[in-house]
Amino acid sequence: MKKNILITLVILIFFGCSSKLAEFTIISTKNFDSQKGLIEIGKVSGSDNASIICIFPTGKISMENAVDRAIEGAPNCCAISNAKFHQYFWYIPYIYGQGGIVVEGTALKEKK
Repeated sequence: MKKNILITLVILIFFGCSSKLAEFTIISTKNFDSQKGLIEIGKVSGSDNASIICIFPTGKISMENAVDRAIEGAPNCCAISNAKFHQYFWYIPYIYGQGGIVVEGTALKEKK
């Protein structure tokens, strides 16, 4: 009986989840000239996250920040194609937790 209660408590205390948030064909937070055309330059990913200490969040999670970090992570990148957003969250009640958004896709740059 005590073992079942302990297992139940552990499951209730340590929980987390991850889910698919959105998909975009092309997404960008930068200005670019689409008339020039775009070239794929490789895979890219970026994330934005925030912690929860006790019950107080340390920041606000933003899709825009995740896209900015992904674009800045590739040289000459101006947009991301086939972007997939995932959201994750885990929390140990009244102690610590973390949540965030991750974007993954193909980096694009302008043709010259």
